Amino acid sequence: KQGQKKEDQTYESKEGAATTLDDVDRRAKLNMRRQRVCFTALENGLLFLSQVASCILSPSTNLCVRSSIIRDILQKSLPESRDKTASAVKGKMARLLKDDKFRIHLVSYVTQAKSDTNLMKKYKGKKCAIHSPEMEQQFRELHADLWNKFSSPKHSEDMTIPVSVVDLMD
Repeated sequence: KQGQKKEDQTYESKEGAATTLDDVDRRAKLNMRRQRVCFTALENGLLFLSQVASCILSPSTNLCVRSSIIRDILQKSLPESRDKTASAVKGKMARLLKDDKFRIHLVSYVTQAKSDTNLMKKYKGKKCAIHSPEMEQQFRELHADLWNKFSSPKHSEDMTIPVSVVDLMD
């Protein structure tokens, strides 16, 4: 009997594993209009920036913070994402990482972020344990900095193509 409520907000998933929901996930379940949630392009963009931030802070791991942290950032940034649970966010991130185009863009954005000297001065070399409160704080700050970096119109205006090789070298 999958999806049936067990005792005290514990649900059984498709695989039969029990999943405990926190208060935010319980509210998200109440806000759901359908059985499955759909992610908008903007929500996918925020998830993408989360993956970029995770690659910068901890390149050897898939995600350096729990999916509930990403859910909280998503719900704080976009009011329409109040129906997203941590497990929905985790599943969407897993599906996005399987997409070849997503991974190509991920490498491009991580490279752009790593080429920003101010950003790297602030975050490079700081080692925190994965899923620790310090890592969560760094992740939130880096996510906000990446949002400002990649969403600002200044980012696209500064990019110019040089006319000649001499201009490129200057």
